[in-house]
Amino acid sequence: MSEPAPAALRGGQVYVALLRRPGARVLSLACTLGWLGFAATGLAIVLLVEAESGSFARAGLAVGLFSAGAGLFAPLRGRLVDRVGAPALVAFAASQCALLLVVVWTASPLVAGLAGAVAPPLIATARTVWPRVAGPELTRAGHGLNALLGDIGTVLGPALAGGLVALAGPQVALAAFACGPLAGALLVARHPALPPRERTPRRAPTAAASPAPAVAHRRGSPFSPGLVTLLVAELALGVSAGAIDVAAPALAGGAPGLSALALSAMAVGSIFGSLWGGQSTIAADRRFVAGVVGMAVALAGCAFVTSSYALAAVLLLAGVGYGVFNVGVFELLDVVVPSHRAVEALTWLTTAGSLGMAAGAAAAGQLAHESPRSALVLVAVATAPGAVIALGRRRTLTTARR
Repeated sequence: MSEPAPAALRGGQVYVALLRRPGARVLSLACTLGWLGFAATGLAIVLLVEAESGSFARAGLAVGLFSAGAGLFAPLRGRLVDRVGAPALVAFAASQCALLLVVVWTASPLVAGLAGAVAPPLIATARTVWPRVAGPELTRAGHGLNALLGDIGTVLGPALAGGLVALAGPQVALAAFACGPLAGALLVARHPALPPRERTPRRAPTAAASPAPAVAHRRGSPFSPGLVTLLVAELALGVSAGAIDVAAPALAGGAPGLSALALSAMAVGSIFGSLWGGQSTIAADRRFVAGVVGMAVALAGCAFVTSSYALAAVLLLAGVGYGVFNVGVFELLDVVVPSHRAVEALTWLTTAGSLGMAAGAAAAGQLAHESPRSALVLVAVATAPGAVIALGRRRTLTTARR
């Protein structure tokens, strides 16, 4: 019996139909292992190094070097996976797992930095597999499910890390989560739908639009006008996200429960945004712009909040916009870059977001030292430039409409 057309599917039926596709459940498991591992590893490193050294300064240095290595070298790793394929992905994953196990024994910040530098571009690689698994009619749902798994991983990863540390100690926790991305990389590398590596660029239309006008024509670069638009928006959102990480605890007076409430609210909102984005019939470029503008409008309310509960309400709405934005980004990458540079392109977005978060956190830290409200004003205004640019440059994303 043939499956119903996506237009006839409603709500969760789209995702049920997607998971019935051959290879979809295996790919979902690989993404889950990757998202959980990446979300939990940072906290596990902090808790392990602090337990071994008794110094949060040393723990902060370790996770800082890990994050810096992961962000700064992401495009290089993505380019190597684009060129070499699955062997490079597995090599990076195995190297990171081995180095994190060395961190378990040594608690060395330097080794943690090296582990970050070889982090496998697992999610970026899996993103290129979803269209082949889902088919043209369910590609959008595939990207939506991938984004949804990322949202869930962001919420559950640190919670699972903290729970495992409490039950078995930080060494066991870090060792366990170090193996997750390696297992996910092996699943993706052996997946029958993994795209073959290409020696020359090709243009493959997707369900969203014809990519020809938006794809970079320079063979040696993934930087099409459309990708630049995505990068600027990601950078602006990263500044807001980094500022939120500082402003929320500052507003809560350091109370961990209230801080977690505000930050978790944004993740919960993003889950709903991803669910809707993965089944919407609105064109990807419009959803992308709507997500950025929605975040900018919602976060503007941060300038007026006076309590952690009010901040949580604002971030819940902003999270919905982020989920819509994220699914749009995953889908638009099929449009704005050549398929043979797709992994590298997503890693550039990761780097832009990481740089934005670092800048936002640093600036918010200085502002919060004077007043939490000053840091919240930064959160309120930082996304606005990205929204303006996304609106003004929407034509760089696609020339087709649906």
